[in-house]
This record gives sequence, C-alpha cells and structure tokens, in this order.
Amino acid sequence: MWKEQYKKNQKGFSIIELMVISMIFSILAAAMPYIINYLEEEKVDIDNLDAIEIENIILKNIKKGVISLDSGPESISELVEKELGSIPKPRQNGFGFYYFVETGNVKAMEIGSTGEGWIRLD
Repeated sequence: MWKEQYKKNQKGFSIIELMVISMIFSILAAAMPYIINYLEEEKVDIDNLDAIEIENIILKNIKKGVISLDSGPESISELVEKELGSIPKPRQNGFGFYYFVETGNVKAMEIGSTGEGWIRLD
C-alpha cells in the first residue's frame, strides 16, 4: 500500500528520462555548427545567383546597344532596377554587388575589399 502511495506522490523525471533528454540536447549541440555553416553557404549561393542575374541583364543590354560599360554606375543601376524592380540586397552582411568596368562581370563582394575597376551597384 505504501508503494502505491509513493508512486502517486512521485513528481519529476526519472534518471532514464533525464539521460534521453541529455542525449537529444547533445546531438543538437553537435549538429549546430553544421546547420549554421549550411545556412551561410546558402547565403553565398543566393548572392551568386543574384549576381549572375544582374550580369545577364547588363550583358544583354550591352549587346542590344541600350547601354555601354562606359555609361557609369547610375545608368547601369537604373537599368537593373527597371528590369528587376530593385537591385537585390546581398544576404551576406557587409557585402555589395559590384560590376567590373571592362567586362561587365558582376560579383557579390565584401564592401571595401574590391580592386581597381570594380564599381558598386546601389
């Protein structure tokens, strides 16, 4: 009789339940760096796809004769905004989209780390 009463008054978790919860949290903690890395890589991939899309717009309009690379960043930015609605914002913090004056190539690059000939699209 006292065993039944003891079981009814028992509150809290058993050691087995605590061990299972501890293992679940350990697995999640071990997986976090991989999840964070995956999300960062996804940002880079999206920025690269956006850069390719912007580059295709620029090169297509150069072939049509609508603009030239000498037109300057304002007219190129206006053209991209007209085609896409707005210039996409890079998903990576501290990055911007830049085009190379000589070729029209576009890349997502860290702000302030560009070399000569790269112009930021704003």
